[in-house]
Amino acid sequence: MKLRTQIYSYPQGFTLIELLVVIVIIGIIATIATFYFGDRIQQARTDALAKELAMILPLAEEEAMLRPAQIGLVLTQQRYAFVEFNPNNQSWTSLTDAKAFSGRAIPDSIELDLQVNGNSIHLSSTATQSPQIIFYSSGNLTPFVIQIGLQNQAPDYQVIGQASGEVTLVHLQQPNN
Repeated sequence: MKLRTQIYSYPQGFTLIELLVVIVIIGIIATIATFYFGDRIQQARTDALAKELAMILPLAEEEAMLRPAQIGLVLTQQRYAFVEFNPNNQSWTSLTDAKAFSGRAIPDSIELDLQVNGNSIHLSSTATQSPQIIFYSSGNLTPFVIQIGLQNQAPDYQVIGQASGEVTLVHLQQPNN
């Protein structure tokens, strides 16, 4: 007498429900990661812009003393650029002979506020050739405060320029939530 043994085969692979559950879980994790890292990336851009301005503004001051010429900073919500005063035709022209002073874009997520001589200055969305801040060949500059932060949030940094030519970067401490 022969014994019959039955071999049961189990289905290979996953069911559609199992695949959908895994896809939903991956989607939730990806969404959380995007919000978390998206804020970190925007904050890193704010940090980089503040540090860049704090480094390039003293460089512009030194350039004004070396040329000697008046160099100005034109600041809008979208970009900043440096201009030089041309005494021959009494106008400001783009300072394009040095790469460090070429115009730079400001990320859309960053908001700037400018105070010059204690007065708040509205930053337009279009560039003008008239600078808000002037670096003089004597080493002096127009006193200013540039506040830098993410849009619709309190500023994270202040770049402060004194009339004597000193430029400092101040990190504003945010209250812990």
